[in-house]
Amino acid sequence: MSLPPSLVALRRLISKRACSAGEALQAQYRHIREEDEHWHSATHFFPLPTHIDHTLPLAGIGLAHKDIFTMRGRTPGCGAAVAPSWKQPCTAIRNLSRAGSEPMAALSMAEFAAGITGDNPNLPRPVNPISTNAMVGGSSSGSAVAVAAGLCYASLGTDTAGSIRVPAATCGILGLKTTRGLLPTTGCYPLAPSLDTIGVMARSALDAAQVLAASMSISARKRIFSHLPPTSDALSDNAWDNLDKGLPMPDHWRLAWCPEHEDSYATPSEPQARVLETFMSWIARFAHVSHVSLTNYPELTRHASVVLHAECTSTHAHALRTPSTRPLSPTTRALALPGAAMPAFWYAESQALQHELTMAFLTLILKDSDMLVTPILPQGVPDWSAVLPDSPEFDPRALIALFSWTAFVNYMGLPAITFPIGEDEKGRPVCIQVIGKPRTEALLLAFAWRIQQERYAERGFSPASSPAEKANH
Repeated sequence: MSLPPSLVALRRLISKRACSAGEALQAQYRHIREEDEHWHSATHFFPLPTHIDHTLPLAGIGLAHKDIFTMRGRTPGCGAAVAPSWKQPCTAIRNLSRAGSEPMAALSMAEFAAGITGDNPNLPRPVNPISTNAMVGGSSSGSAVAVAAGLCYASLGTDTAGSIRVPAATCGILGLKTTRGLLPTTGCYPLAPSLDTIGVMARSALDAAQVLAASMSISARKRIFSHLPPTSDALSDNAWDNLDKGLPMPDHWRLAWCPEHEDSYATPSEPQARVLETFMSWIARFAHVSHVSLTNYPELTRHASVVLHAECTSTHAHALRTPSTRPLSPTTRALALPGAAMPAFWYAESQALQHELTMAFLTLILKDSDMLVTPILPQGVPDWSAVLPDSPEFDPRALIALFSWTAFVNYMGLPAITFPIGEDEKGRPVCIQVIGKPRTEALLLAFAWRIQQERYAERGFSPASSPAEKANH
Protein backbone atom coordinates (compact mmCIF):
# COMPACT_ATOMS: atom_id res chain seq x y z
CA MET A 1 0.00 0.00 0.00
CA SER A 2 1.03 3.63 -0.49
CA LEU A 3 1.58 5.38 2.82
CA PRO A 4 -0.01 8.85 3.27
CA PRO A 5 2.20 11.78 4.28
CA SER A 6 1.09 11.99 7.92
CA LEU A 7 0.28 9.80 10.89
CA VAL A 8 -3.08 11.57 11.24
CA ALA A 9 -3.97 10.73 7.62
CA LEU A 10 -3.02 7.07 8.14
CA ARG A 11 -5.12 6.86 11.31
CA ARG A 12 -8.12 8.13 9.38
CA LEU A 13 -7.59 5.55 6.63
CA ILE A 14 -7.50 2.81 9.25
CA SER A 15 -10.55 4.10 11.15
CA LYS A 16 -12.52 4.31 7.87
CA ARG A 17 -11.40 0.75 7.02
CA ALA A 18 -9.65 1.87 3.83
CA CYS A 19 -6.85 -0.38 5.07
CA SER A 20 -6.39 -2.58 8.11
CA ALA A 21 -4.04 -1.81 10.97
CA GLY A 22 -2.06 -4.93 10.03
CA GLU A 23 -1.65 -3.84 6.41
CA ALA A 24 -0.57 -0.37 7.47
CA LEU A 25 1.97 -1.73 9.93
CA GLN A 26 3.44 -4.17 7.40
CA ALA A 27 3.87 -1.35 4.89
CA GLN A 28 5.69 0.81 7.43
CA TYR A 29 7.97 -2.02 8.56
CA ARG A 30 8.84 -2.87 4.97
CA HIS A 31 9.51 0.78 4.13
CA ILE A 32 11.91 1.50 7.00
CA ARG A 33 13.86 -1.72 6.47
CA GLU A 34 14.24 -1.20 2.73
CA GLU A 35 15.05 2.50 2.80
CA ASP A 36 17.31 2.87 5.82
CA GLU A 37 20.35 1.49 3.99
CA HIS A 38 20.52 4.91 2.29
CA TRP A 39 20.30 6.92 5.51
CA HIS A 40 22.04 4.91 8.28
CA SER A 41 19.50 5.99 10.90
CA ALA A 42 18.68 2.63 12.55
CA THR A 43 20.78 0.52 14.91
CA HIS A 44 18.26 -2.28 15.48
CA PHE A 45 15.04 -3.50 13.86
CA PHE A 46 12.33 -5.14 15.93
CA PRO A 47 10.11 -7.93 14.56
CA LEU A 48 6.58 -7.19 13.44
CA PRO A 49 4.17 -7.54 16.41
CA THR A 50 2.25 -10.80 16.40
CA HIS A 51 -0.89 -9.22 17.83
CA ILE A 52 -2.61 -5.90 17.11
CA ASP A 53 -5.43 -4.51 19.23
CA HIS A 54 -7.47 -2.79 16.54
CA THR A 55 -9.41 -0.68 19.05
CA LEU A 56 -6.45 1.38 20.25
CA PRO A 57 -5.90 4.93 18.92
CA LEU A 58 -2.44 4.24 17.47
CA ALA A 59 -3.18 0.71 16.21
CA GLY A 60 -1.34 0.25 12.93
CA ILE A 61 1.08 3.13 13.57
CA GLY A 62 4.73 2.13 13.58
CA LEU A 63 7.21 4.50 15.22
CA ALA A 64 10.96 4.37 15.74
CA HIS A 65 12.82 5.94 18.65
CA LYS A 66 16.26 6.98 19.81
CA ASP A 67 18.36 4.04 21.01
CA ILE A 68 18.47 5.46 24.54
CA PHE A 69 15.21 3.90 25.72
CA THR A 70 14.44 0.38 26.88
CA MET A 71 12.16 -0.89 24.11
CA ARG A 72 10.37 -4.23 23.90
CA GLY A 73 12.66 -5.65 26.58
CA ARG A 74 15.87 -4.66 24.78
CA THR A 75 18.65 -2.83 26.62
CA PRO A 76 19.42 0.46 24.84
CA GLY A 77 22.64 0.55 22.86
CA CYS A 78 23.18 4.27 23.56
CA GLY A 79 25.46 4.54 20.52
CA ALA A 80 28.22 2.97 22.60
CA ALA A 81 30.97 0.53 21.69
CA VAL A 82 29.84 -1.50 24.69
CA ALA A 83 26.17 -1.15 25.62
CA PRO A 84 25.52 -0.43 29.30
CA SER A 85 24.33 -3.32 31.45
CA TRP A 86 21.25 -1.39 32.35
CA LYS A 87 17.59 -1.97 31.83
CA GLN A 88 14.52 -0.25 33.23
CA PRO A 89 11.05 -0.25 31.68
CA CYS A 90 10.52 3.03 29.85
CA THR A 91 7.35 4.84 30.91
CA ALA A 92 6.90 6.87 27.70
CA ILE A 93 7.46 3.83 25.44
CA ARG A 94 5.08 1.79 27.60
CA ASN A 95 2.39 4.48 27.28
CA LEU A 96 2.77 4.45 23.48
CA SER A 97 2.48 0.68 23.52
CA ARG A 98 -0.73 0.92 25.55
CA ALA A 99 -2.03 3.31 22.89
CA GLY A 100 -1.28 0.71 20.21
CA SER A 101 2.14 1.70 18.83
CA GLU A 102 5.10 -0.66 19.20
CA PRO A 103 8.61 0.46 18.15
CA MET A 104 9.75 -0.66 14.68
CA ALA A 105 13.41 0.27 15.24
CA ALA A 106 15.96 1.79 17.59
CA LEU A 107 17.67 4.80 16.02
CA SER A 108 21.26 5.97 16.02
CA MET A 109 22.59 8.66 18.33
CA ALA A 110 25.75 10.33 19.55
CA GLU A 111 27.47 8.08 22.06
CA PHE A 112 25.63 8.29 25.41
CA ALA A 113 23.84 11.40 24.06
CA ALA A 114 27.05 13.36 24.63
CA GLY A 115 27.48 15.02 21.22
CA ILE A 116 25.87 17.93 19.40
CA THR A 117 26.55 16.26 16.05
CA GLY A 118 25.52 12.83 14.78
CA ASP A 119 29.13 11.79 14.20
CA ASN A 120 29.80 8.68 16.28
CA PRO A 121 32.92 6.51 15.85
CA ASN A 122 30.89 3.44 16.82
CA LEU A 123 28.23 3.80 14.10
CA PRO A 124 27.92 4.69 10.41
CA ARG A 125 27.50 8.43 9.99
CA PRO A 126 23.81 9.33 9.38
CA VAL A 127 22.97 10.95 6.04
CA ASN A 128 21.00 14.20 6.03
CA PRO A 129 18.06 14.01 3.57
CA ILE A 130 18.64 17.70 2.78
CA SER A 131 22.13 17.11 1.39
CA THR A 132 24.82 14.49 1.83
CA ASN A 133 27.25 17.32 2.68
CA ALA A 134 24.99 18.80 5.37
CA MET A 135 25.73 17.73 8.92
CA VAL A 136 23.15 16.08 11.16
CA GLY A 137 22.81 17.47 14.64
CA GLY A 138 22.98 15.32 17.75
CA SER A 139 22.45 13.65 19.90
CA SER A 140 19.07 12.44 18.55
CA SER A 141 20.55 12.22 15.05
CA GLY A 142 18.94 8.98 13.88
CA SER A 143 15.51 10.22 14.94
CA ALA A 144 15.88 13.40 12.88
CA VAL A 145 17.09 11.52 9.80
CA ALA A 146 14.42 8.80 9.99
CA VAL A 147 11.60 11.33 10.32
CA ALA A 148 12.99 13.68 7.66
CA ALA A 149 13.56 10.82 5.22
CA GLY A 150 9.99 9.59 5.72
CA LEU A 151 11.04 6.29 7.34
CA CYS A 152 8.64 6.88 10.23
CA TYR A 153 6.04 9.49 11.08
CA ALA A 154 7.50 10.50 14.43
CA SER A 155 10.17 9.58 16.94
CA LEU A 156 10.85 10.07 20.63
CA GLY A 157 14.25 11.55 21.41
CA THR A 158 15.95 13.21 24.35
CA ASP A 159 17.09 16.78 24.84
CA THR A 160 19.69 17.77 27.44
CA ALA A 161 21.24 20.85 25.82
CA GLY A 162 19.48 20.90 22.44
CA SER A 163 19.61 17.24 21.39
CA ILE A 164 16.11 17.24 19.86
CA ARG A 165 15.93 20.82 18.62
CA VAL A 166 19.34 20.95 16.91
CA PRO A 167 19.04 17.72 14.86
CA ALA A 168 15.46 18.63 13.95
CA ALA A 169 16.65 22.03 12.70
CA THR A 170 19.52 20.53 10.69
CA CYS A 171 17.09 18.17 8.94
CA GLY A 172 14.25 20.65 8.45
CA ILE A 173 11.57 19.04 10.64
CA LEU A 174 9.71 19.82 13.85
CA GLY A 175 11.35 19.10 17.19
CA LEU A 176 9.60 19.53 20.55
CA LYS A 177 11.46 19.66 23.87
CA THR A 178 8.93 19.21 26.67
CA THR A 179 8.70 20.79 30.10
CA ARG A 180 11.02 19.10 32.58
CA GLY A 181 9.17 16.18 34.18
CA LEU A 182 6.19 16.16 31.82
CA LEU A 183 7.35 12.83 30.37
CA PRO A 184 9.10 10.74 33.04
CA THR A 185 12.66 9.78 32.08
CA THR A 186 12.34 6.34 33.69
CA GLY A 187 13.75 3.81 31.25
CA CYS A 188 15.84 6.45 29.48
CA TYR A 189 19.60 6.17 29.98
CA PRO A 190 20.72 9.38 31.73
CA LEU A 191 23.23 12.00 30.66
CA ALA A 192 22.48 14.86 33.07
CA PRO A 193 19.27 14.00 34.96
CA SER A 194 18.45 17.59 35.98
CA LEU A 195 18.49 18.63 32.31
CA ASP A 196 17.33 15.49 30.50
CA THR A 197 13.91 15.67 28.86
CA ILE A 198 12.03 13.42 26.46
CA GLY A 199 10.42 15.00 23.41
CA VAL A 200 9.05 14.36 19.94
CA MET A 201 10.25 14.83 16.38
CA ALA A 202 7.77 14.80 13.49
CA ARG A 203 7.03 16.27 10.07
CA SER A 204 3.61 17.51 11.20
CA ALA A 205 2.56 19.44 14.29
CA LEU A 206 -0.56 17.28 14.59
CA ASP A 207 1.48 14.08 14.35
CA ALA A 208 3.71 15.39 17.14
CA ALA A 209 0.65 16.27 19.22
CA GLN A 210 -0.82 12.77 18.84
CA VAL A 211 2.44 11.05 19.77
CA LEU A 212 3.00 13.40 22.71
CA ALA A 213 -0.53 12.84 24.00
CA ALA A 214 -0.17 9.07 23.75
CA SER A 215 3.23 9.19 25.52
CA MET A 216 1.80 10.89 28.59
CA SER A 217 0.17 9.64 31.72
CA ILE A 218 -3.58 10.18 31.90
CA SER A 219 -3.18 12.97 34.48
CA ALA A 220 -0.59 14.80 32.36
CA ARG A 221 -2.76 14.45 29.27
CA LYS A 222 -5.69 16.02 31.10
CA ARG A 223 -3.54 19.07 31.90
CA ILE A 224 -1.99 19.52 28.44
CA PHE A 225 -4.77 18.24 26.13
CA SER A 226 -7.86 18.74 28.24
CA HIS A 227 -10.32 17.91 25.43
CA LEU A 228 -8.97 14.38 24.89
CA PRO A 229 -10.70 11.39 26.50
CA PRO A 230 -9.17 10.34 29.83
CA THR A 231 -8.23 6.94 28.43
CA SER A 232 -6.77 6.15 25.02
CA ASP A 233 -8.94 3.21 24.09
CA ALA A 234 -10.80 4.08 20.90
CA LEU A 235 -9.32 4.23 17.41
CA SER A 236 -12.36 6.04 16.04
CA ASP A 237 -12.70 8.55 18.87
CA ASN A 238 -13.46 11.93 17.29
CA ALA A 239 -11.35 13.75 19.87
CA TRP A 240 -8.23 11.94 18.61
CA ASP A 241 -9.18 12.31 14.96
CA ASN A 242 -9.77 16.05 15.38
CA LEU A 243 -6.93 16.92 17.71
CA ASP A 244 -6.33 20.20 15.87
CA LYS A 245 -9.74 21.50 16.98
CA GLY A 246 -8.73 21.11 20.61
CA LEU A 247 -5.42 22.97 20.36
CA PRO A 248 -5.49 26.50 21.81
CA MET A 249 -5.58 28.89 18.84
CA PRO A 250 -5.61 32.57 19.88
CA ASP A 251 -6.98 35.11 17.41
CA HIS A 252 -3.90 37.21 18.06
CA TRP A 253 -0.64 35.78 19.33
CA ARG A 254 1.66 37.63 21.74
CA LEU A 255 5.27 36.98 20.83
CA ALA A 256 8.57 38.18 22.23
CA TRP A 257 11.38 38.20 19.63
CA CYS A 258 15.11 38.13 20.35
CA PRO A 259 17.53 37.67 17.42
CA GLU A 260 20.57 39.24 19.15
CA HIS A 261 23.25 37.30 20.97
CA GLU A 262 26.27 38.52 22.88
CA ASP A 263 28.59 36.28 20.85
CA SER A 264 29.17 37.08 17.18
CA TYR A 265 29.15 33.42 16.13
CA ALA A 266 25.64 33.05 17.62
CA THR A 267 24.23 36.16 15.94
CA PRO A 268 22.39 35.21 12.74
CA SER A 269 24.42 35.55 9.57
CA GLU A 270 23.11 37.96 6.95
CA PRO A 271 21.32 35.24 4.89
CA GLN A 272 19.74 33.79 8.04
CA ALA A 273 18.78 37.20 9.38
CA ARG A 274 17.11 38.13 6.09
CA VAL A 275 14.84 35.06 6.20
CA LEU A 276 14.11 35.48 9.90
CA GLU A 277 13.19 39.16 9.59
CA THR A 278 10.97 38.47 6.57
CA PHE A 279 9.14 35.80 8.56
CA MET A 280 8.71 38.03 11.62
CA SER A 281 7.30 40.79 9.41
CA TRP A 282 4.89 38.32 7.83
CA ILE A 283 3.75 36.95 11.17
CA ALA A 284 2.76 40.42 12.35
CA ARG A 285 -0.49 39.82 10.42
CA PHE A 286 -1.79 37.74 13.31
CA ALA A 287 0.66 38.39 16.16
CA HIS A 288 1.85 41.25 18.31
CA VAL A 289 5.65 41.09 18.32
CA SER A 290 7.74 42.70 21.06
CA HIS A 291 11.50 42.99 20.66
CA VAL A 292 13.34 41.84 23.81
CA SER A 293 16.93 41.32 25.00
CA LEU A 294 18.11 38.31 27.00
CA THR A 295 20.30 40.23 29.41
CA ASN A 296 20.77 37.25 31.74
CA TYR A 297 21.61 34.82 28.94
CA PRO A 298 25.32 34.46 29.93
CA GLU A 299 24.41 33.61 33.52
CA LEU A 300 21.80 31.02 32.46
CA THR A 301 24.20 29.42 30.00
CA ARG A 302 27.00 29.26 32.57
CA HIS A 303 24.77 27.47 35.07
CA ALA A 304 23.52 25.09 32.37
CA SER A 305 27.13 24.18 31.53
CA VAL A 306 28.03 23.61 35.18
CA VAL A 307 25.07 21.27 35.72
CA LEU A 308 25.70 19.42 32.45
CA HIS A 309 29.37 18.74 33.14
CA ALA A 310 28.89 17.86 36.82
CA GLU A 311 26.06 15.41 36.20
CA CYS A 312 27.71 13.87 33.14
CA THR A 313 30.76 13.21 35.32
CA SER A 314 28.55 11.49 37.88
CA THR A 315 26.81 9.40 35.20
CA HIS A 316 30.10 8.15 33.76
CA ALA A 317 32.23 8.15 36.93
CA HIS A 318 32.90 4.40 36.79
CA ALA A 319 33.89 4.46 33.12
CA LEU A 320 36.21 7.42 33.76
CA ARG A 321 37.91 5.60 36.64
CA THR A 322 38.15 2.24 34.83
CA PRO A 323 38.18 3.00 31.08
CA SER A 324 38.99 -0.59 30.14
CA THR A 325 35.60 -1.82 31.38
CA ARG A 326 33.56 0.55 29.24
CA PRO A 327 35.56 2.75 26.88
CA LEU A 328 34.21 6.21 26.15
CA SER A 329 34.71 8.11 22.92
CA PRO A 330 36.78 11.33 23.01
CA THR A 331 33.57 13.38 22.69
CA THR A 332 31.95 11.74 25.72
CA ARG A 333 35.14 12.06 27.77
CA ALA A 334 35.43 15.73 26.81
CA LEU A 335 31.93 16.36 28.18
CA ALA A 336 32.41 14.31 31.34
CA LEU A 337 35.93 15.26 32.46
CA PRO A 338 35.41 18.98 33.23
CA GLY A 339 32.89 18.11 35.90
CA ALA A 340 35.55 16.19 37.80
CA ALA A 341 37.68 19.33 38.07
CA MET A 342 34.93 21.78 39.04
CA PRO A 343 34.55 22.92 42.67
CA ALA A 344 31.54 21.24 44.24
CA PHE A 345 30.04 24.56 45.30
CA TRP A 346 29.64 25.59 41.63
CA TYR A 347 27.14 22.78 41.10
CA ALA A 348 25.38 23.47 44.41
CA GLU A 349 25.05 27.15 43.52
CA SER A 350 23.69 26.40 40.04
CA GLN A 351 21.07 24.08 41.46
CA ALA A 352 20.11 26.52 44.22
CA LEU A 353 19.61 29.41 41.77
CA GLN A 354 17.62 27.50 39.16
CA HIS A 355 14.13 28.39 40.41
CA GLU A 356 14.96 32.04 41.09
CA LEU A 357 16.53 32.58 37.66
CA THR A 358 13.67 30.81 35.89
CA MET A 359 11.06 32.96 37.61
CA ALA A 360 13.05 36.09 36.72
CA PHE A 361 13.15 35.00 33.07
CA LEU A 362 9.40 34.33 33.01
CA THR A 363 8.71 37.70 34.62
CA LEU A 364 11.05 39.78 32.46
CA ILE A 365 10.63 38.05 29.08
CA LEU A 366 7.24 36.32 29.09
CA LYS A 367 5.16 38.48 31.44
CA ASP A 368 3.29 40.11 28.55
CA SER A 369 3.98 37.48 25.87
CA ASP A 370 2.87 33.90 25.30
CA MET A 371 6.15 32.73 23.80
CA LEU A 372 9.71 33.82 23.00
CA VAL A 373 10.95 33.39 19.42
CA THR A 374 14.70 33.06 18.78
CA PRO A 375 16.99 31.74 16.06
CA ILE A 376 18.14 28.14 16.45
CA LEU A 377 21.01 27.70 13.96
CA PRO A 378 22.40 31.23 13.63
CA GLN A 379 24.89 30.33 10.91
CA GLY A 380 22.54 27.95 9.10
CA VAL A 381 23.00 24.21 8.59
CA PRO A 382 26.77 23.71 8.24
CA ASP A 383 28.59 21.09 6.21
CA TRP A 384 30.08 18.10 7.99
CA SER A 385 33.56 19.42 7.14
CA ALA A 386 32.99 22.55 9.26
CA VAL A 387 32.07 20.72 12.49
CA LEU A 388 34.37 17.68 12.53
CA PRO A 389 37.56 18.41 14.52
CA ASP A 390 39.71 16.19 12.28
CA SER A 391 38.63 18.03 9.13
CA PRO A 392 40.99 20.57 7.47
CA GLU A 393 37.99 22.90 7.21
CA PHE A 394 37.00 22.58 10.88
CA ASP A 395 35.63 25.81 12.35
CA PRO A 396 35.16 25.63 16.13
CA ARG A 397 32.76 28.60 15.98
CA ALA A 398 30.48 26.63 13.66
CA LEU A 399 30.41 23.78 16.20
CA ILE A 400 29.74 26.02 19.22
CA ALA A 401 27.04 27.94 17.35
CA LEU A 402 24.97 24.75 17.09
CA PHE A 403 23.93 24.86 20.75
CA SER A 404 24.32 28.59 21.39
CA TRP A 405 20.54 29.12 21.65
CA THR A 406 19.44 25.90 23.32
CA ALA A 407 21.25 24.88 26.52
CA PHE A 408 19.88 27.68 28.72
CA VAL A 409 16.31 26.44 28.05
CA ASN A 410 17.12 23.06 29.60
CA TYR A 411 18.49 24.74 32.73
CA MET A 412 15.13 26.46 33.24
CA GLY A 413 13.17 23.31 32.33
CA LEU A 414 10.93 25.17 29.88
CA PRO A 415 9.28 23.68 26.77
CA ALA A 416 10.55 24.72 23.35
CA ILE A 417 9.76 23.83 19.76
CA THR A 418 11.71 24.33 16.56
CA PHE A 419 10.55 24.10 12.96
CA PRO A 420 11.50 25.56 9.55
CA ILE A 421 10.10 28.86 8.31
CA GLY A 422 12.03 29.23 5.05
CA GLU A 423 15.23 28.40 3.19
CA ASP A 424 18.62 30.08 2.84
CA GLU A 425 20.63 30.69 -0.32
CA LYS A 426 21.82 27.06 -0.29
CA GLY A 427 18.25 25.74 -0.16
CA ARG A 428 18.79 24.56 3.43
CA PRO A 429 16.13 25.15 6.08
CA VAL A 430 16.05 28.25 8.23
CA CYS A 431 14.36 27.41 11.52
CA ILE A 432 13.12 29.24 14.57
CA GLN A 433 12.98 28.20 18.21
CA VAL A 434 9.85 29.07 20.18
CA ILE A 435 10.13 28.90 23.99
CA GLY A 436 7.01 28.69 26.13
CA LYS A 437 5.97 28.86 29.74
CA PRO A 438 5.89 25.60 31.74
CA ARG A 439 3.42 23.01 30.41
CA THR A 440 2.34 25.03 27.38
CA GLU A 441 3.19 22.29 24.89
CA ALA A 442 -0.31 22.44 23.36
CA LEU A 443 0.13 26.17 22.69
CA LEU A 444 3.55 25.63 21.08
CA LEU A 445 2.14 22.87 18.88
CA ALA A 446 -0.83 25.05 17.97
CA PHE A 447 1.54 27.82 16.86
CA ALA A 448 3.55 25.36 14.77
CA TRP A 449 0.31 24.01 13.28
CA ARG A 450 -0.77 27.55 12.33
CA ILE A 451 2.54 28.15 10.53
CA GLN A 452 2.44 24.70 8.92
CA GLN A 453 -1.05 25.31 7.54
CA GLU A 454 -0.29 28.76 6.17
CA ARG A 455 3.22 28.30 4.78
CA TYR A 456 3.69 24.64 3.93
CA ALA A 457 2.05 22.09 1.70
CA GLU A 458 0.24 18.98 2.91
CA ARG A 459 3.51 17.13 3.51
CA GLY A 460 4.29 19.45 6.42
CA PHE A 461 7.77 20.24 7.72
CA SER A 462 9.88 18.03 5.50
CA PRO A 463 12.93 18.32 3.22
CA ALA A 464 10.63 17.01 0.47
CA SER A 465 8.35 20.03 0.82
CA SER A 466 8.93 23.74 0.56
CA PRO A 467 7.03 26.78 1.79
CA ALA A 468 3.88 27.29 -0.25
CA GLU A 469 3.89 30.33 -2.52
CA LYS A 470 7.28 31.58 -1.32
CA ALA A 471 6.92 34.80 -3.24
CA ASN A 472 3.93 35.75 -1.12
CA HIS A 473 5.68 35.11 2.20
